[in-house]
Amino acid sequence: SKITVLVGQDRVRVQFATLHGPTSRHCWVRLIDGHREHPEAKDLRWVHEREALERLIAPPVNEVVLMSWHDRRFYEGLSSNFFAVRRVGTGRDPAFRNFELVSAPLDSVLLGTIMKLVLRICERDGIAVAYEPWLELEQWSGAFVTSTSRLVLPVERIVHGEHEQRVDGDNPLVDHLRQSVELMMVEQSVEV
Repeated sequence: SKITVLVGQDRVRVQFATLHGPTSRHCWVRLIDGHREHPEAKDLRWVHEREALERLIAPPVNEVVLMSWHDRRFYEGLSSNFFAVRRVGTGRDPAFRNFELVSAPLDSVLLGTIMKLVLRICERDGIAVAYEPWLELEQWSGAFVTSTSRLVLPVERIVHGEHEQRVDGDNPLVDHLRQSVELMMVEQSVEV
């Protein structure tokens, strides 16, 4: 179950919802112009703003990613963190070392639980993280979203306006991070 607690000026509300995982091994995301004024908080205002944007999610699109057309920067998804992958070399072994992770600056997004795990894995495995969230779709070798229901879900197509950009849904770095997060989740789980 997903439990959301909303704290307003004069009341507290609790929402209960079924937590659905992804129905596919890959997903599509839609880029939409916008950002959260206070990304570190899930406030009531954001919940209402997000409701309108959630209407843009319809199969095959799994998530809406906020970005700025003016600055050509990406931020985060409505219910996820978003990462791009860029090639930085060739011929390295293992293959994931030929790529670096691209992320929005940490002060411009809500740091999700799975995002924190991804960054720990990058530090552990010596994977470079560039906090340069420029919309350079033609340079992206892969992309993925993270959340507690999706863990690491590879992106295979990015929709922006009337255009679509394919990215490698089976990128070696994305696959390494997906497998590593799944392994960490199993290792840190406790049987009840």
